Amino acid sequence: MEPSATYEEVEIPLPEPIHGLDHLSGVLGIPEWWPTGERIAVVFAHSGTSNHEDPLLEFLSRNLTERGYLTLRFNFPFAQAGKRSSADTPAILERAFRVA
Repeated sequence: MEPSATYEEVEIPLPEPIHGLDHLSGVLGIPEWWPTGERIAVVFAHSGTSNHEDPLLEFLSRNLTERGYLTLRFNFPFAQAGKRSSADTPAILERAFRVA
């Protein structure tokens, strides 16, 4: 069976640098019907010990995209900067999520 979706690596620009970063990396899952279908999107964020390539996030986003949902999974700033040992403050996490 042919996939009914495409996946694009994206750079999400940050309005203000965080940890010296001007963007966050992500993967946009685009269903076959886009942009003519319903406008439902799901945004996935990873845990404090992971990044947007986490196997569970990838599985969930691919399955939802194949079922017709626009999806985005992205890195939080601490993961993008390679800081695996500590997550950002809740304020920074929320800012990043809103930008995504």
